[in-house]
Amino acid sequence: MAVTLGREPITVERFVAVARHGARVEFDAVYVDRVRKSRALVERFLAENRLVYGVTTGFGDNVTKVIDPGTRSGCSGTSCGRTPCRSGSRCRRRSSGPSR
Repeated sequence: MAVTLGREPITVERFVAVARHGARVEFDAVYVDRVRKSRALVERFLAENRLVYGVTTGFGDNVTKVIDPGTRSGCSGTSCGRTPCRSGSRCRRRSSGPSR
């Protein structure tokens, strides 16, 4: 069985089929197009050096820490959003915004 993601919201039954029964996930063309457009927008924001929560900044309490541009491409959301910001090895504190 395959579960196709795209135009329609996922049902509980289809979610369970993937999570518990190993159903294969497929993406329809509409879904793939939306993901590509979203990725292009993120890439544009990165090129413009914009502050984007969880993309160019840390998460939660680390929101005031900016991930250095040179280390963003090799990071997953978890590794750049949390661990390096705690250690300070890849992040710098944003100069404006609320202090924590």
